[in-house]
Amino acid sequence: MVDHHVLISILRRRIKDEAFISLIWKFLRAGHLENGQLHRPDRGLHQGSIISPILANIYLNELDCFMATYKTSFDKGTKRQLSKEYISVQNKEQRLRKSISGLAGNSRERTQKLKELKALRNQRVSMSCSQPMDSSFRRIFYQRYADDILIGIIGSKQDAIATKQVIRSFLLKELHLELSEEKTLVTHGYEKAQFLGYEITIGRKGVPSRDKLGKLSDRHHGRVRLYLPKQAWLKKLIQSETIKIEHNADGKEIWKPKTRNNLLYLPDHEIFRIYNWEIVGLYQYYRFADNASVLNDYYYIMKYSLAKTLAGKHKSSVHKIMRKYFREGRMQTRYQTHNGFKTVYLYDYGFKKQPIITNHASKKQSKELLTRFSKDCCELCGETKPGTIVHHVRKLSELSGVTDWERKMLEMNRKTLVVCETCYSKIVSGF
Repeated sequence: MVDHHVLISILRRRIKDEAFISLIWKFLRAGHLENGQLHRPDRGLHQGSIISPILANIYLNELDCFMATYKTSFDKGTKRQLSKEYISVQNKEQRLRKSISGLAGNSRERTQKLKELKALRNQRVSMSCSQPMDSSFRRIFYQRYADDILIGIIGSKQDAIATKQVIRSFLLKELHLELSEEKTLVTHGYEKAQFLGYEITIGRKGVPSRDKLGKLSDRHHGRVRLYLPKQAWLKKLIQSETIKIEHNADGKEIWKPKTRNNLLYLPDHEIFRIYNWEIVGLYQYYRFADNASVLNDYYYIMKYSLAKTLAGKHKSSVHKIMRKYFREGRMQTRYQTHNGFKTVYLYDYGFKKQPIITNHASKKQSKELLTRFSKDCCELCGETKPGTIVHHVRKLSELSGVTDWERKMLEMNRKTLVVCETCYSKIVSGF
């Protein structure tokens, strides 16, 4: 729990306004009522307060700074050394290629050696090229979101245990925090670690397959894999009272969709929307998981819970509700508005894994625009003067190319144009 005195000392490093510091201190010492008794703890932050997350982040920023410094002393080496086994296979492959190049095109010996070359290539692809436990190469990666922390180490288990001890000592000495042994685990990369609701692991060796370019590789070996834990979506169903879990004579779980009685008073289209919000919201968060398709099980319970809820509202049966609301291959309902009838559909676009897209292109574009803007040069008239303005349009296809500035944007193939104040006035005036 956050030590109030340590937090105030951290704030005083950057904040010189003692009146503001005093206000924060009063907030920390305000206390709370529990069973009619006033409690004024000297540790911890008030749950539900809008500034508690900010103060907690300021507090744990000390750990962030410490880990940045620790990383500089921990990391060593530039790259891993190649393994002896990999070098041996690679050399055999090169020697075999040279011998094949000197043989006739359709000879039996050449055909046999081509088979051997293919076998060596498959062997090389399926094995790790570097030494997994190269003592001359070490790396540490630290990631924190709120109080959820994940640390990745390229090194030995002893390195991980030593790092854990260093962090424990820092937290206890500097922040007066104790590291939970139950929650702070040292695991192998192949074992799953919990972080922000995901299960994170490193892909194991598998059967080599060809990518889109036809290149043979083990695409998942050594790569970070994200998984959606079953308990994450099952917990959502239990919390919303959408599922009923029973057990048969053998002790096996039987899942049954439930009627959500708290929604019976709502119009049909609002009930549809609530189910859609919950389905889409969960999928949007876990769409990067390699097993995102397991949400089909979650969807099945939600779909029939919706049917049972509508059946409970209209005093009908699930069979009749499905016949009424399931039309054209989708569950839907119509409702009237001031502008006529509208239709709400239950989400049914599947739960395909979405790729994690790095936004390198937008970063490059933003840097390019910043460079153009910093030159203080009008891209329309060519004059250099301070106070340039960036004019932008939504789509280049909307430009007709009649005016000078439209032709310039089409020529540059950019939706932005850095112009001086004079040219900008002409643009907004329609010239």
